[in-house]
Amino acid sequence: MEIWLNGNRRPFIATAVVLLVAALVCMLVGGLLLSAIVPRLIVLVVGIVASLGAVLLAFQTMRPRIAFAENTLHLYLDWAGVSQVPVEIVECFFLGQDGPHDCQDKSKRPVTAAVVIRLADRAKPWHRGHANPQIGLWEEGYITIRGSWAEPINQRVVERLNERLRAVHRAQATQPSPEPAAKP
Repeated sequence: MEIWLNGNRRPFIATAVVLLVAALVCMLVGGLLLSAIVPRLIVLVVGIVASLGAVLLAFQTMRPRIAFAENTLHLYLDWAGVSQVPVEIVECFFLGQDGPHDCQDKSKRPVTAAVVIRLADRAKPWHRGHANPQIGLWEEGYITIRGSWAEPINQRVVERLNERLRAVHRAQATQPSPEPAAKP
């Protein structure tokens, strides 16, 4: 699998470090409370939960947002799942802007860069898909990946994505065309 766009590792790494330190402190405090069983159990449970949270966040840091394999874009728009889109229906990537989806006062919304994927008009079954609204949107033939959940996005990143897409499209043009993909 070829990674085209990495996830944003900075907040995950910082949070994972905090959770690991909290887990270690809980384990140490739990070990020192030998005489008090109930507080010791509470501290140990908190330590275990913090450890599991750190492991889950570490898993998220390893997940890309866009990857490519076997003529398919793999889009990681949810915490656990992956959506697969045939690359032949992807027309281009472009730089967009996005703010937090849950901010009511639009004048106070911080604007971040976003990667927008345009899908072909002929691919109607693919014009809507599932995405966690915190990570992105998938509607009306456009897939938006919020910049806060990806590596730093700028024009160079978008140009790199489009160059890679053109190379894949050229390679597909030299191969016999497969049957059109149907959306599952």
